[in-house]
Amino acid sequence: MGFHIIDQMRKLIIIFLSVIVSATLICWITSSHHSSSTFRSQKDTIQAKQTSERADRLVQNKPDSAILLYSNAIKRLESVPLDNRVRHLLASVYVELSNVYLPQGKYDKVKDLCQKALKMAGEDDLQIRAQVLTHNGLICYQQSQFEEALKFYDQAQAIVQKINDRKLHVKLISDIAIIQYHQGNIKIAVTGFNKSLQLANELKDPTLVSEATINLGIVYTDQMDYERARKCYERVIEYYKQNKEYEDLMICYRNLGNVYYMMEKYAEAIDLYQKSLDLAKELDNKQGIAKGNHNIGEVYMLIGDYVHADAAFIRSLKIKETIGDKASIATSYRSLGDLHFTEKNFFKSIDFYQKALQIDDKLQLVKDLSKDYVGISVSYGECKQLTKAIVYCKKAVKLAEKADYTYGVAEDTRTLGGFYFLQKNYSLAESYYQKAIILKMKLIDQEGLAAVYVQMSEMYTNKPVPTSERKQNLQKALTYGLKAYVIAKNLKIPYLISDASNNLSEIYKKLNNYPEAFNYLKINKITNDSIFTKSKTEALTFAEARWNNEKKQQQITELKKLNKAVLAAELAESKQHKTLLIGLIVMIVFIAFGAGLYWLYNNKKQEIKHQQQLSRISLLRLQNIRNRISPHFIFNILSREICTEEDKEKHHEMIGLVKFLRRSLEITEQTSVSLAEEVDFVKNYLQMELPVIGNDFQTCWEIDSRIETEKFRIPAMMIQIPVENALKHALKEKEGEKRLIIALTLVGLGVLITIQDNGAGYYPEKTSNTKGTGTGLKVLYQTIQLLNAKNNFKIEFDILNLQGETASGTKVEIQVPEDYDFEL
Repeated sequence: MGFHIIDQMRKLIIIFLSVIVSATLICWITSSHHSSSTFRSQKDTIQAKQTSERADRLVQNKPDSAILLYSNAIKRLESVPLDNRVRHLLASVYVELSNVYLPQGKYDKVKDLCQKALKMAGEDDLQIRAQVLTHNGLICYQQSQFEEALKFYDQAQAIVQKINDRKLHVKLISDIAIIQYHQGNIKIAVTGFNKSLQLANELKDPTLVSEATINLGIVYTDQMDYERARKCYERVIEYYKQNKEYEDLMICYRNLGNVYYMMEKYAEAIDLYQKSLDLAKELDNKQGIAKGNHNIGEVYMLIGDYVHADAAFIRSLKIKETIGDKASIATSYRSLGDLHFTEKNFFKSIDFYQKALQIDDKLQLVKDLSKDYVGISVSYGECKQLTKAIVYCKKAVKLAEKADYTYGVAEDTRTLGGFYFLQKNYSLAESYYQKAIILKMKLIDQEGLAAVYVQMSEMYTNKPVPTSERKQNLQKALTYGLKAYVIAKNLKIPYLISDASNNLSEIYKKLNNYPEAFNYLKINKITNDSIFTKSKTEALTFAEARWNNEKKQQQITELKKLNKAVLAAELAESKQHKTLLIGLIVMIVFIAFGAGLYWLYNNKKQEIKHQQQLSRISLLRLQNIRNRISPHFIFNILSREICTEEDKEKHHEMIGLVKFLRRSLEITEQTSVSLAEEVDFVKNYLQMELPVIGNDFQTCWEIDSRIETEKFRIPAMMIQIPVENALKHALKEKEGEKRLIIALTLVGLGVLITIQDNGAGYYPEKTSNTKGTGTGLKVLYQTIQLLNAKNNFKIEFDILNLQGETASGTKVEIQVPEDYDFEL
């Protein structure tokens, strides 16, 4: 009795330990699979992020390559499980990809990508929402829809403050200030730029500090405060040099060149433009190369070297066409229009302005459209086609007003007044001049104001009036002329001093005040001589600058050659010393390589032996499965045929049975069969089962016409076993309509096989009234398990229990991948 109790306890302990070991093993396998899957997801996510970062560096100079890299990153991220972190990263890549299309004017593409980003990130990802709102604001800004842009920026600002993204907050302040500046709110804009600079300094972010400083430099340049602008750029240039941020350094050289260009220091301007161009070539930055050539072309045009200006503009245009920068292409056309206008080739200038207009109209760049219309307008004006000139100028004014481009409205209104003056429509001319004066005062544009005063003075001087009103008109002309002269003299603008003094001389002469007339005539002559002398000096300075630049480039080339020669000599000298060391290293590497090969050979030999053993085991297992499959079906069918009523007239049924048995044996000898073979086998089986199932039985085949059933292969008996189970366990004993649906559908890179009945459902835990061992499904599961072990893409097998108001029964879903390997 005691031994019996001890034996029972020992058995219980063994069972308990077996359960613990089994549970541990299952947990370990599940954990390993999960860890492996997690590792792959993390690897794909990291690689996608690295790919996106590489694309960021190519956006400016190689946009097509950037698009390709961003697309690769998106595909990789879409292939991993989408948790919140991956969703945010994927949405960020969508936003970054939209940055490539933004300068190209592909706004529909930008909006589509931003919508994808919002959908992917979800409502709770406020950072993505702020970035998308910023993009929408930028699109409106580029199309000169400033009020709409400000609305988007304000919404983004509210979100940014909520999530405390201080870097984006600083950038938004700068973006808003830029719009304020374009709207003519100079003081507000400068305040905004200074605030962004202050916040950037507080964040101790040198990149943001540099960007804010550059924005201030642009404002100071436009306000003709060149000294402060120069200091801004020089400070940033030093930072970019120290940190080797060459893309930004290239832009800064160009901006500083613009300052010297405005200061009429052409030698310095050319030197800086050339530095920017050289750096762009080193970086292979096509956008930078195009802009560098464009800047140099503008200097040539100013000096009067139209041949070289044309060549520089054409070089710039060709590069812009290769990178597809539509907005910049329009700018090149506009500059070529300006060049031909300066050369008095007015019909050519109109042609180029029209080309720019077509692009700007397509891109909806309202501000640039206004400039195109002005170019066409003044060209027609020079051709004395004043009606056309006025029509185009009115369009320009309307677009400038729509874009809230106050400076453009002021200039275009002044131009329109000039056309009406030439038409001798003095009332309209005066009306537009007065409007221009108000706008110029608002903008604090003293130079522009002086120009309008000169035109008003000229109009009142030449306006035909009765003799009684003549003196009154001359007094008005004198008032405007003196205002223009005072401003021009204070600003030291020679061309305005010349125009104003010439008008005053004529007015005083008509007022019979000859001493004053002579005085202003003398001022006019001195000013014109000064302009002529200055033009000659500028031309000489420009020629000298070109010569110095060419000489500098020659010196750089010579230095490069000398450096190559020195390096070659050093290399030859060090080569002798390194020969022995290299020989020794090669010998050590060779020995290590040989030892490694020997180790790999032994390791591979053991691995091959192990694989052969596994293959033999697998083949034995599969053979066992096949031996179990064939009798299973054969004896089921024979049992039924023996038990049926004897009828000599059923000879054709027996022939069908023989055919079925023979095909059954053939199939069970194969690892895989074609879909066509399996379908034919199952149809024969169903035909034989029809007398037993009854007339209420219906079979529906749904085969996708895109599937090549003769070529696509599946494991043998893959459809037969679920069909037999459906008939045996679900439909045979069912009362009423019996329905079986077999569907083959092409999905992704494989075929989905669906077998669905309208029986009572699948309940493996319940005892069935039908006789069955479950061998068929076990064999099928074992076959799939063996085959899946050798394939990366697995066969998926699911049995679903359907219970509902519209449908009930059992549904088997089997998904077989394309190019599945059935070899063991």
